[in-house]
Amino acid sequence: VFPIRRIVEPFTYMVTELPALKRIMNQEEKPIETKRNSKQTVPLTLLLHIGESARYDHVKMNGYERDTMPNLTKYYNEGNLISFKDAISFATCTRLSWLGIVTPATIKDPVVRAQSFIPSLNSQDIKTNCFFSCMEKTVRNTNTPTPLSALTVKSGYKCYLTDSAMVIYPELAKKIDENAQKDSFYVYYGEGSHVPYTNYDHSKYEIYKPVSNKVTKDQATINNYDNTLYATDD
Repeated sequence: VFPIRRIVEPFTYMVTELPALKRIMNQEEKPIETKRNSKQTVPLTLLLHIGESARYDHVKMNGYERDTMPNLTKYYNEGNLISFKDAISFATCTRLSWLGIVTPATIKDPVVRAQSFIPSLNSQDIKTNCFFSCMEKTVRNTNTPTPLSALTVKSGYKCYLTDSAMVIYPELAKKIDENAQKDSFYVYYGEGSHVPYTNYDHSKYEIYKPVSNKVTKDQATINNYDNTLYATDD
């Protein structure tokens, strides 16, 4: 069977991604205007944590019967976490969803007409550090750039790559401590619960059993998916 995505993906890239990428990578494009509170005296630390393929209906705070992310549940119960239960994804794939995350584009108006907000932060001397525990080829791909790879080559970026979240988290915490007296912005993006599950070594997080590496609708696959959420939460 000929995979239909071989036709859809190039078409999507040409029609949607390519024009957007030109906007993101265009140094002369006017950045988004941002204003800072002039009374702020404490150094500003911003963290954007992208959780790949984490379904809103598989966490307890949104009504799921399993407590797949107990740390988030604790923060939610303490009133320190907001769950946007009616949020709708900008797109059905990560490549395009990034455009909705870092630019003013919306579902109703998906055309990217400006750079991402990150150059605006850099212009105010808020340095950006990117941490990616995902497939390195996705980030480093320069032959057919994606919104993700385009962001990593923008000026003012320091990018850290690894295939293991267990390695990148300590590095992220260390960098935040080092820059505690500076205005800093951090982007963390990991594969999280993305298929295929064979990419992960979550043996110590097999809370729900039996498990299966196949992507089907059986309970074993659901158990494996819920285990990836538990691992991310830890």
